[in-house]
Amino acid sequence: MTHTSKLMIIVFAAIVIASTTFASASSKTFVPGLRGEGSGGISGYEVTNIAYHLNTDPTRIDSVLFTLDTFATTVKIQLNDSVSTGYACSPVTGNDWICQTDGATTQSVDKLTVFAAGN
Repeated sequence: MTHTSKLMIIVFAAIVIASTTFASASSKTFVPGLRGEGSGGISGYEVTNIAYHLNTDPTRIDSVLFTLDTFATTVKIQLNDSVSTGYACSPVTGNDWICQTDGATTQSVDKLTVFAAGN
């Protein structure tokens, strides 16, 4: 056998092995492992002592005060269910919070939603 013939046999064998490996790999079915997706209840905060502080114009709300039943690091409120913007809140003392509402109108308030998160 000549040197060229041996080289051609080696190249042919390499091509056959490579194509068999590729065909085998492409026929494998990927089975995903355990993931962290699911659903369940969220244990929320209890909100008490809600107080709306009105502006000198009683059709406007300057701030909302309330107490959470446990510690939180970030709190926001929403005063209208159909408006996606909310108001940032600041801690007063303990679990008491105040949210400046920039003079939101009393007429636009349809629901108080409190968003709270702790660490």
